[in-house]
This record gives sequence, structure tokens and C-alpha cells, in this order.
Amino acid sequence: MKRGAGDLYPALKAAVKEATVDVRVSKTSCMGVCATGSTVVIMPDNIWLGEVSVDDIPEILAMLSVE
Repeated sequence: MKRGAGDLYPALKAAVKEATVDVRVSKTSCMGVCATGSTVVIMPDNIWLGEVSVDDIPEILAMLSVE
């Protein structure tokens, strides 16, 4: 994993578990958008977030909590 993804994955997984939102955090290989750095995809809404860092986790959790 490059560009901070190694730090992002465990931090996002832990934050989701602590927030008790019903989502799955998964790792994948290259999604063809390497120029945007660490990428988070929220499915089934097909929301792609590029250049994501650990600092963005609260905003991502807020997106997941919206009904």
C-alpha cells in the first residue's frame, strides 16, 4: 500500500467499529486511480474519495451516518 494507505486502513476499520455503523472496510489492489493517492469508495452509492488520509476519517464517518 502506498501514500498512507497502510495507516488509513487500520484507522478507518477501528473508527467504523467504534462508531457502530453497519459497513465493511476492505482492502483492494489498485483501482486504477493511483494518481489520487489513498482512495475510499462508498458503495452502493458509488462515492469515490481521493487523497484520503487518517485526518479525513471523521468526515467519512459523518457521510456514513447520514440517512
